[in-house]
Amino acid sequence: MRWLGRGRRLALWYHPSFRLPFSGTAVGTGVDSRRADNVLTWLLDYRIVREADVYEPPEATWHDLRRVHGDEWLAGLDDPDTVARILGYDGPVSSSSIVEIWRRGVGAAIAASRWVSHEKGVAGTLMGGFHHAGPDFGGGFCGLSDIAVAIAVRRAEGLRGPIAIVDLDAHPPDGLVAFDLEDVEIRSVSGESEWKAGGPGDLRVPLGSSDAVYLKAVDAALKLSAEPVLAFYIAGSDPARGDRLGGLDVTPEGMRERDRRVFAALEGVPTVVVPGGGYAPKAWTLLAGSFAEAAGSSKAVRPDYDPVVRRVGRIARTLRPFEDDAVITEADLGQMFGRVGVESRFLKHYTRHGMELVLDRYGIYDALRRMGFGDLELEMETASMPHRIRLWGVWSGRREKLVDLTVAFRGVEDWKTLFIEWLEMKDPRTPLDSSRALPGQERGGLGLAREIASMLEVATRRLHLDGLSFVPSHYHVAWIGRTHACFADPVQRGRFRAMRKYFAGVPLHEASAAVGHGLPTEDGELIGWKPSIMVRALDPAFRDWLRAGEPEAKVAERSMLDRLLPLHVALGHPV
Repeated sequence: MRWLGRGRRLALWYHPSFRLPFSGTAVGTGVDSRRADNVLTWLLDYRIVREADVYEPPEATWHDLRRVHGDEWLAGLDDPDTVARILGYDGPVSSSSIVEIWRRGVGAAIAASRWVSHEKGVAGTLMGGFHHAGPDFGGGFCGLSDIAVAIAVRRAEGLRGPIAIVDLDAHPPDGLVAFDLEDVEIRSVSGESEWKAGGPGDLRVPLGSSDAVYLKAVDAALKLSAEPVLAFYIAGSDPARGDRLGGLDVTPEGMRERDRRVFAALEGVPTVVVPGGGYAPKAWTLLAGSFAEAAGSSKAVRPDYDPVVRRVGRIARTLRPFEDDAVITEADLGQMFGRVGVESRFLKHYTRHGMELVLDRYGIYDALRRMGFGDLELEMETASMPHRIRLWGVWSGRREKLVDLTVAFRGVEDWKTLFIEWLEMKDPRTPLDSSRALPGQERGGLGLAREIASMLEVATRRLHLDGLSFVPSHYHVAWIGRTHACFADPVQRGRFRAMRKYFAGVPLHEASAAVGHGLPTEDGELIGWKPSIMVRALDPAFRDWLRAGEPEAKVAERSMLDRLLPLHVALGHPV
């Protein structure tokens, strides 16, 4: 069945397990653990996909996996060391969580390929494109082949005719080629590398290639030898400029043009879109654009769009009746039985049981369990301000503190804020690379900072406060919070902006260490880090008050940049 023209129906397959059970920094590639969640949030927000067209993929059965994979390889995926090697990760991993991701990615491809054969539209999966997985090998994050299994299943169900795979990931499909799939044409464009693929459809472009060279190769790849009855499009985001592993230099506009050409060439062909690779902070926006183009939409992600805030906000709305209504506390229960209890509400609002529900609904507990932590336990200290919550979990038989949060109410001039006195999130499994460790960092993170920050913002609004506030102890803490908060003191705001410009392109750990030791100036003074309060203003009048200090901040920024010695002097300072 053919779909024609703009405004195509888009169906997607998604599962919460597609939120990867580690942070990108833990793996060291910049992979975005939230990519699937971010893309789905944006597509729903902009009505490019309907809630009714988002489906939950099953895990592929072992029977279906065995259609293309060897028994010994499948059995080996139960070994954490094998899974870690496929991921390129030196630390311990929850192999069962990763294998579930692969199996659900395969299940999504099977379900999506069935859907496009019977419905008018294009289908996509939010996890997949595992093109480095072969019959009995894996690598590059790929342990099972979603496309090869889906093709084998569809053939077993009676699908006949040529099938096309258009692979525009930045790396060639060595795993897919190894299956030697019958009546399947694989066409790929990737950067020059030692990756092996072979065949007439394996097109390479020089590393560093930008739009013109890349798109010319894409046009060549889209010249299929026969019209297929089914097509898979691996819409890799890693050819884009700035990707850590792609090696190419395609602009965002070039990436979107690539997608337009693909869907024009596959017009009328039942097509399944799978993500492939993408290893840059904003890689998810490119994948979102690919799905938008698949649906015939010209919409693109705005620079100020924050999918985590939007996702947390959507969940918060479902919790509103619970959070706004009175919750029975342990003290209330005690009073029912004639005992006088002690109020134990976090921020005078949330009971321990309520906090556990909130953490569960926001997916925090699920994310931690998928990382391999068991026996999760929440502790609250609320007898007096500041209030503290700690979240513990068991890993390898040891009870470990995962999250430690201390908050209080604090005024900033005439404004009331929720003040974060302390926030620590540590992954006890993750070995820390001392050469790249941030000042004060002992362990790797959990990759949950954005979710926790967004939850605190929801709590701030629930409590009718004017904003969030905190004091960054190091330069890197302020840098991480820079897009959502600013210094209340205009002078410190200007100095921080000067530091950001001064260290443009310098790795964050090097910049933060240099600031910690002091930046050299022409007059011999060392400018060090001065802790000062930062705020996330939610009240419009509060934001106006901050903007009133902008002239002073600009003066401080220019003054500091004029005083600093050249960057190489600062980086040569003993650290």
